[in-house]
Amino acid sequence: MSEESSASEPAAPPGPGSGNSDHAPSSEETKATAAAPLAAPSEATSARRWIGRGLLAFGVLVLLGAGWVGLRTYQAYRHLDRAAQQVTLLQQQVKTLDEIDLTQAGAAVSRMRSEADGAVGDTRDPLYRLAGHLPFIGPNLRAVAMIASTVDDLATTTAPTLINVATAVQPAALAPRSGVIDLAPMVAAAPALAAADAAVASSQQRMAAIDRGPLVGPVSRGVDDLQTKLAGLGRTTAAAVRISRLAPTMLGHNGARTYLVVFQNLAEPRATGGLFGSYALLKVDDGKLSIGPQGSGSRDLGTFAPPLTMPASLPSALYGNLPATYATDANLTPDFPTAAALLAQMYQIRNHLRIDGVLALDPVALSYLLVGAEPIPIGHGLELTSANITRTLLSTAYALYPRASDGPRREAFLDSAAERAFLAVTNIRTSAKTVLRGLVKASDQHRLLLWSANRTEQTDIEATGVAGRLPSVDGHTPTIGLFRNDGTGGKLGYYAGGSAALTSGACTADARRALTLTAHLTYSAPATGLPAYVIGYATAGPYVLRTNLLIFGPLTGSLTAISVDGQHRPVIWATEGGRRVGMVTIDLKPGASATVVATLSIAAPASGSPALLPALNLTPGVTSWKTTAEPIDPC
Repeated sequence: MSEESSASEPAAPPGPGSGNSDHAPSSEETKATAAAPLAAPSEATSARRWIGRGLLAFGVLVLLGAGWVGLRTYQAYRHLDRAAQQVTLLQQQVKTLDEIDLTQAGAAVSRMRSEADGAVGDTRDPLYRLAGHLPFIGPNLRAVAMIASTVDDLATTTAPTLINVATAVQPAALAPRSGVIDLAPMVAAAPALAAADAAVASSQQRMAAIDRGPLVGPVSRGVDDLQTKLAGLGRTTAAAVRISRLAPTMLGHNGARTYLVVFQNLAEPRATGGLFGSYALLKVDDGKLSIGPQGSGSRDLGTFAPPLTMPASLPSALYGNLPATYATDANLTPDFPTAAALLAQMYQIRNHLRIDGVLALDPVALSYLLVGAEPIPIGHGLELTSANITRTLLSTAYALYPRASDGPRREAFLDSAAERAFLAVTNIRTSAKTVLRGLVKASDQHRLLLWSANRTEQTDIEATGVAGRLPSVDGHTPTIGLFRNDGTGGKLGYYAGGSAALTSGACTADARRALTLTAHLTYSAPATGLPAYVIGYATAGPYVLRTNLLIFGPLTGSLTAISVDGQHRPVIWATEGGRRVGMVTIDLKPGASATVVATLSIAAPASGSPALLPALNLTPGVTSWKTTAEPIDPC
């Protein structure tokens, strides 16, 4: 090797395999080695250890925090689930005021408040609130907190208010006593009810503002469930506010009122029930009721020649000028506000007295109100009861006075009987709850109808079940109408009955759902033995019942065909209230029946939307028709 090469290559250290294994270190080497310190870990290694420990500790804290937040969420969920059960119980209690158990309702509110407090406490935990700012999980935690806060508001403000109002405004307090209704409880309850309704509306807005996109299934369903409950509670509070706003004013709290009370004679059908027969003037002054002059639509209001101005909403193709000519034909239209306004105008012209409103009811409605009442003597050895008032007024009266010349005596008998029944209702001697249930039942069957000449009041009335008007929007519950008008001029409608069913069919290419309305009309009159007055004009033959049947299509749909017993008949087509209307005439002999089928369609709900729940509106009869309506699913 060269010198350069030798200098650049260090000598190999002694050690195994070096060829110098027998070499021992010198004493100087040993001392030097013993004196040198051990090498310390580098700063990087130490840092890594501390970071590892820190991450481990942080991970443990995160897990503990997550577990704590999870526990709080679970506890909040349990509290809210139990609170929801109390909300449902309270809804059921408040919905049926005549059956409310104040002790149970109060206990439900107390339990709901306790559970809501627990849920709010869980969701206000510092770690829970901090986790609410995290992605993904945060929106869900905030939604649960919003649910808890909303339920807590219901439990601490709205629910106690409703219980307090229900305690103060019991049916017994609202029932007329000796012809007087105490208005003080309703007047006092109005501000509290308005506040409760505003609180529910605010809660609905808060829940509606929650972004559903990031929510997991259980939380999203919780939001939906509370929104559904709030919607139901909102309908209840809104209705209560309307009543508290309407009732005192319409019952004369701010000045005396004069109403026309009309009894609809179901034996001669009209679209709203029966022709406007006997009537009585009702005066109300700060809750005090008094009956004024009575009369008859045919005898005392008579014929208007020339006719009054026909409302523009009524198609002449269906009604001609009859509603503006005869008081007994004012309700050929099923729109009660229109008919009532015409009748009030006729009364004012004949009697030079302004009418503040019209209340219409029929003998079946009176029967609901007389449940449990003492029998009412009406002469001829007869007594009116809940069980026989309909038969007495719509059949027995015509047997007692069968001839046309008996008209004045028959009408006097009917006027007297109706007045005594009405006086019995306004001087309650039976359970106030029974009367309230009767009013609700009559309203649900469209047997109790109310119209006010005051536009503000009428707007409130039209949001209730006593308005007697087909809705101006379909919404989630599209309506289809099936109404009857007598074409006989007699009282054979007492024997009419029937049923109706709405079925949903296939979808069309333009996303419309086909509908079929099937109505079965029956007629059970005897073939002989009825008074000539009952038989009427016999335009289609003796004992033949002639009915002009009106079918109103849905607002967002169409009505294209009508058949009777599988055959096409002449149909008069028109439009009323934005709806397509078809009218067909049907003649029935005693014991006969007819099946009417109408073909309709309606805009189907959008894909993914809930099904529509259609409703059938019918002319109330002596007997209530059985009706069914299938849901309308998306296409």
